[in-house]
Amino acid sequence: MLGAGGSYLSFVTGNISNLKLPCALDAMERAGVKSNSEEGEIISTIAIAVSSIVTTLIIIVGVVLIVPLTPLLSSPVLAPAFSQLLPALFGGLAVVFISKNVRLSIAPVILMLVLFIFVPALNASTVGIMVPVGVVFQPCCGANSVQKRVLSDPIGGIQNVRFMADFGGTGCIGRCCAGAHGALYPRPRTRHACRQETIDRDKAVENLRTLVRCRTVSNTDRALEDEAEFEKLIHTLPELYPNVFKVCKFERLEDRALLFTWAGKAHTDPTVLMAHYDVVDVDETGWKKPPFDAVLEDGVVWGRGTLDTKVTFNGVLTAADKLIGEGYVPAQDIYFAFSGGEEVNGLGAVHIVDWFEANHITPALVVDEGGAVVEDVFPGVKQPCGLIGIAEKGMLNVEYKVKSGGGHASAPKPHSPLVALSEACTKIENHPFKAHVTKPVAEMFDTLGRYSNFTYRMIFCQPLVVRRCAGLHLPQERRRAERSDAHNGGLHAG
Repeated sequence: MLGAGGSYLSFVTGNISNLKLPCALDAMERAGVKSNSEEGEIISTIAIAVSSIVTTLIIIVGVVLIVPLTPLLSSPVLAPAFSQLLPALFGGLAVVFISKNVRLSIAPVILMLVLFIFVPALNASTVGIMVPVGVVFQPCCGANSVQKRVLSDPIGGIQNVRFMADFGGTGCIGRCCAGAHGALYPRPRTRHACRQETIDRDKAVENLRTLVRCRTVSNTDRALEDEAEFEKLIHTLPELYPNVFKVCKFERLEDRALLFTWAGKAHTDPTVLMAHYDVVDVDETGWKKPPFDAVLEDGVVWGRGTLDTKVTFNGVLTAADKLIGEGYVPAQDIYFAFSGGEEVNGLGAVHIVDWFEANHITPALVVDEGGAVVEDVFPGVKQPCGLIGIAEKGMLNVEYKVKSGGGHASAPKPHSPLVALSEACTKIENHPFKAHVTKPVAEMFDTLGRYSNFTYRMIFCQPLVVRRCAGLHLPQERRRAERSDAHNGGLHAG
């Protein structure tokens, strides 16, 4: 029931039946996990460990204070108070329970009053009558009501059966273990009705294969590029996407930039869909299939650009071609912006931006190539994950130069230029920018963590734990915001 770890800790620290077992059971119940499961064993072990630590701390405090407090505690003045200590303790807990569960408390209270009135001898053992009544009579009388509340409100209903666990001092430990329960499991998905579209799959695949066969390899040295291959792809586009060229305005900008304008019903909030049709060079000896033959085998197209990003290029234009053929007109203008030099940081995208600025157009939405559907990337997650990239790191190219006086290799001067250059590179590497968890990153951990195994769920459900494990630091403004959230009732993910 307690698992290997919990059982070991229980037998080592002792007091199993009175403290460790109630702590573990209450913690598992609050966390919503089952005993004899991986989750139950972890929760049980944590609860028992916390219970042992708390007990040890209380004993330490008692040992430290027993000598100076002994004269005070043995004072005749306090003797009456100590004789009423347990009744006061149970009475206080009973008041809290009764105030929160009035209907469930009516029958036990009436029974106790009747017993005290008609059996005066019970007054000498108040605690002895309260405990069995609270344990036995209250659940029997309130079972039906609790069942209804649990069915209608699982969280609130379950809280109404916590009294005896709290009564025995285990409630706070259970709450500590269950604090992350809401973040341990996937959130309910909201499914939205959407329009079902059918695409000519075979045509879309053949279009992609045609694009892949164009060897549009970009290079920082333009002399090594085959300009004819780029022109071949561009001149093939009207054949592949005839409806797009019938309706959309097509413009060629400098540095192989292509821009399509699909006019919408309104022109206030345009969308820009981006991709690039150049690819990086390839060592063909390392490929199982020729990279530019677009081999179709077992439903898979092999070739350079099938992922980065002729597939996106083809997907955008194929969808638009299909919708235009059906007479569809978008609500707002849509622009298709394609670069032919993205892999070498070409200026095509810059010219597209300049065109938008010159025409006083500010897009409401820009969608680029983004992420991909990946597997076995996030720790503990076995399902495929569709990663949506919403930002991109900037980049900086820096060239270092070190000068020194000449000399002869037979008598090199100390601290050569090579050493100075190496030291400069090492200093930069040893002083990286401080990383921080942004709101989208925290939400990614929160979302994917819920689909991970239980151990990782326990880690990723807590934003502070994620940051500590990753060695990350929050910007000062984020820390202020989170402190504010904490004062307002809790630290929020993100």
